[in-house]
Order: sequence, then structure tokens, then C-alpha cells
Amino acid sequence: MSLTVLTAAFYKNREKIQYLERSCEQSGLTLKVYGLGVEYKGYVDAKITELMRALVGVKTEHVLYCDGADSVVLAEEDEIIQAYEDIREGKDLVFGADEKCFPYEGLAHVFENRAGNKKHLVNKWKRKDRHRIYMNAGVFMGKTAYVKQCLNKLYTLYQSSRQNVAHPEDDQGWWCLGLKKGDVNFAIDYQAELVMMTKYTPDSWYAVSPGRCRLTPNGKQPCVMHFAGVNDTNKRMPDFYRRLFPDGDK
Repeated sequence: MSLTVLTAAFYKNREKIQYLERSCEQSGLTLKVYGLGVEYKGYVDAKITELMRALVGVKTEHVLYCDGADSVVLAEEDEIIQAYEDIREGKDLVFGADEKCFPYEGLAHVFENRAGNKKHLVNKWKRKDRHRIYMNAGVFMGKTAYVKQCLNKLYTLYQSSRQNVAHPEDDQGWWCLGLKKGDVNFAIDYQAELVMMTKYTPDSWYAVSPGRCRLTPNGKQPCVMHFAGVNDTNKRMPDFYRRLFPDGDK
């Protein structure tokens, strides 16, 4: 195997990661869970410091990180790696796309000036066109060695600069700042070939069938569905899971 799936699970039990665990099992993927039963100290600790530790024993060439409480995997290893290769454009790391430059709106230009972003998905929401050209740290995939290298650089940046930034405990902020400084580099999955974040999108965007979900705007079948946001996590994800895996609990 060439791929390990990782997730942070700083919960008392496995209930919140049940959909991710079941979907990984359905796809024959190895899921490494870390943080279970450990006190949650914040995003930087969970998704930089502890992720660095979790990666120490990972021997596969590639890693796929998924937020445990709101992600479902829909593809097997070969398809996931192929999607990653199709997206990465020579870079060793790929992030899912988002419609907001969070948490630093002032860094929007860093993403808006990147080549290739004209092919992104556009969602009309509340009478505005929302452009998916920014990064979302909920799901990302890369070569294991490079992910380790990036996390080390971000942690060094965090140690030296956290007193001088507006959102020091937000891991996504450090990825944005690291990109601006040139400490890290990554591609963004503009067409949702690797991961689709469902927030701010209508149900009409999704044609769900057992084991797969096709996006009606572009016909792509994402390898991972990321149900970010309270409503999507609590309502849409359980409903989608039942439709994606109708025999999952048998």
C-alpha cells in the first residue's frame, strides 16, 4: 500500500469518527487515528504538533489527512492517488478548495494570483458568486516526506511569530502565512476531484448513488466528501452516508 489516511480524533470515544472509519473500511484503506481520549488543546496542537508525531511511524509514500468528524471517503487507494496526481501540477501537496480566505481575508490576493484558478467551481449563494479558489485545511493529501517537512516549517513559524499574528491558534492560518512567505507550497483542488467541501452548496449539486457521489456542475466524482459546518455535519453527512452505503450497517 502507498497511502495512509490520518485523522485527529480528540474525543472521548469513536462515535464522532464513525462515518470516516466505516467509509475507509469500505474502501480498503488504512486509517490511523490519533488523539482519542486525549484532551483537545486547539487546532495547532491537533493538526500541526500532534500530526507531526502521528506521522513519525507512517511508512507509506502518501498521506491523506481528513477531519474525522465531518469527512467520508468514497474511493479506493489507486483512484485517490490518481486524482492527486491529476491535480498537483508538480507540487507534493494538495488542499481542498474553499470559498473563503479564512482566517486572513487580507491574504486573498495570494490565492487569487495563482495560475490555474480560473477553472474552479463557482457557487451562487445568497445572490453572490462564491469562488472556490482558497484552501481548506480539513482535507489534504501529499507525499509523506513533504508533509512532514511543511509541518516542521509551520511549527517553527508558529514558535517565532505567534505573538504577532491575529489568529495564532488556527492551523489554516499558518498554512496561509506559510504559503505567503514561501515556506510551503501546494496545489488546490479547484474542480473537487479529490475532495468536495459541501458547505454553501444546494442538494441539487449532488447525484448520490451507492458508493459514489457525482457533482452535477462538472460531472466529477470526488474521492472524499467534507461536510464542514454544523448543519452539514449533523444533517447532510448522515443522510448522504445512508444513501452512499445502504448496506453499511448490515
